[in-house]
Amino acid sequence: MKVKLYNDLDKIKTAPSWGYVFPLLELLHDETSPLHDYYVFANLETCDYIALPLTVDYLLKHDADYFHSIFKQAESLDKKVLVFSASDVGKTITHPNCITIRLGGFKSKFVQTTYIMPPFINDPYVFLGKEISYLSKEVKPAVGFVGHSNGSLIKLAKEFFIYARFSLQRLLKKHYFDYQSFYPSSYYRYTYLNFLARSKAVVTHFIYRKKYRAGVTSSEARLQTSMEFFQNIYDNPYTFCMRGTGNFSVRLYETLAMGRIPVVINTDCQFPFEDKINWGAHCLLVEPENVASLGETLARFHEALSPSDFIALQKSNRKLWEDYFTKKTFFIKMSDELLKK
Repeated sequence: MKVKLYNDLDKIKTAPSWGYVFPLLELLHDETSPLHDYYVFANLETCDYIALPLTVDYLLKHDADYFHSIFKQAESLDKKVLVFSASDVGKTITHPNCITIRLGGFKSKFVQTTYIMPPFINDPYVFLGKEISYLSKEVKPAVGFVGHSNGSLIKLAKEFFIYARFSLQRLLKKHYFDYQSFYPSSYYRYTYLNFLARSKAVVTHFIYRKKYRAGVTSSEARLQTSMEFFQNIYDNPYTFCMRGTGNFSVRLYETLAMGRIPVVINTDCQFPFEDKINWGAHCLLVEPENVASLGETLARFHEALSPSDFIALQKSNRKLWEDYFTKKTFFIKMSDELLKK
């Protein structure tokens, strides 16, 4: 069976760029896409879902009348509306006919009809020009990190200013995203990484960036910092992962794609396909209140793995990314979920 979607092609044509289009519809716009084996376009009367063509955030800001008209049509026809919320923070739609796909948010606050979509990335091995390989087990676990982490009070104040500005824009309805409390992610990263760096139970290879992407702007410098980022993941069996502005980690999926083991700070996260994937079998999940002893926790996790299990875990993480988290495979898996509804 295929999922039958209603697709408003005329509305898609009004988008400023493909970045505002529901990624599933973007893929299906290509007539050669393998996703046509799982989805088919239908009219309003016969469809399973009305697919909102543009992101929730964009429509609420630029064409709210269209947004609300879709839900009125859905109610009259007893249809579900499939929506995509694109921003880092995301927007919750509580309408009973709504099924939301989003990047992140807080698990304890989600409505049942919410699905987490991974950030789609290109294969890091292709970017690095390397063959897929896996690391042998050493006595101590080596953990890496390259990224935005800054413990200065000036940076903390800047992050609060940015948070206050976006919160005001939300209240004034200049942007549409959920409320979230102040969370200075770069400050917390710096603090948590220092817990690891002081531990004698682990080996750390950290590169602290005082600004996002080291503040570089030229294409050459961006290429260099990206190479350093992925080389660090490649060189270390474990990579430290935690949320940024939104409550999700892109680095988690980049680590899986490289066949390495994420060390994830679980800030009330919902992960994709939790009913199918045992995330605790692919990552070390750590609650924020336990971060002070993270080095010792990682050492125990590492010690419990035999050399063969250590290699097997890396291989299974790479396969997990290939099978679930590319743009194509994610929406193939989502078709199974949608057919259940």
